Amino acid sequence: MKEHLSRKRNRLVGYDYSQQSLYYVTLCTKDRKKLFGSLIDDVRSELNPLTVIVGVDAHIDPPVLGFNQYINLSDCGKTADKYMRTISGLDCYCIMPDHIHMIINLNSHQNGSMWASTTTKNLSQIIKSFKILVTKEIGSSIWQRSFYDHIIRDYNDYQIRFNYIENNALNWLDKHQA
Repeated sequence: MKEHLSRKRNRLVGYDYSQQSLYYVTLCTKDRKKLFGSLIDDVRSELNPLTVIVGVDAHIDPPVLGFNQYINLSDCGKTADKYMRTISGLDCYCIMPDHIHMIINLNSHQNGSMWASTTTKNLSQIIKSFKILVTKEIGSSIWQRSFYDHIIRDYNDYQIRFNYIENNALNWLDKHQA
């Protein structure tokens, strides 16, 4: 007889995910399929820019740092990138072949354009909206159920997560080429 396996809770019990905070989020593709593209072999080339600045006028919103310079995005990856850039409060992100990392600044003063029908949005609503938009454009669901999140607690914690996102492609290549 099969033993019943219960899923681990993904969210912190009792925590209000609509409150102002910084969140580190990871989304994975179903079965970790490499759908978003492939990493550039020579990521240390001087031809690669340091970052890709994304965002609107600096007087309105701070620019978003997209660390996608090391990946050749597939059509699926380009779709994900397009909708990533519309997430209100997105601080930085990187798209990898089979997952996405991002830091979202959920600020109580932000009003997202298309993200939720109510003015109060929580992290789950933002991620759900993003996944739905990508799924609709691609024509099928590519996502692993749920997502990983970490509530960023202080500046040191933020720096650790930011550096992880910034160096994710280099670390991936070092790990997979060894």
